[in-house]
Amino acid sequence: MILLDTNILKALVDPRDGQAGRAQADLEKFGNQRLVTIAPVLVECSYLLPAGFQRRRLDALLTELPVDILPGCETREFWEEVIRWLLKYESHEPDAADASIAVISGEHRKLKIWTYDNEFRTTWRRLDGSRIPLASE
Repeated sequence: MILLDTNILKALVDPRDGQAGRAQADLEKFGNQRLVTIAPVLVECSYLLPAGFQRRRLDALLTELPVDILPGCETREFWEEVIRWLLKYESHEPDAADASIAVISGEHRKLKIWTYDNEFRTTWRRLDGSRIPLASE
């Protein structure tokens, strides 16, 4: 199971994105695996893709692939862990989507993250300190 980060969804939706070609090529590699995302990633995508045509492309992409939405981001406990993670990395100024991915990764240990955000390689870790497994390595 592979969780798509915001930058992947944005690149797959917007052909002008600098990572669009890479994302399309990687999609070919990951095409047979179950693709998922989480609500905080979709919220961030909605902010970064404000035009109606972009949001229609996002909707079509989520349906076409198909991408499932992982549950679990709606509990108080989840958001308490997100806040703890944000505080742990506050000097790096992370966002809530990255924190949510890190927390979800700790809950779903076999989950791999598809992201082009280098901080997942160099800096971000799960709350227990273990490395976040990446799909795009």
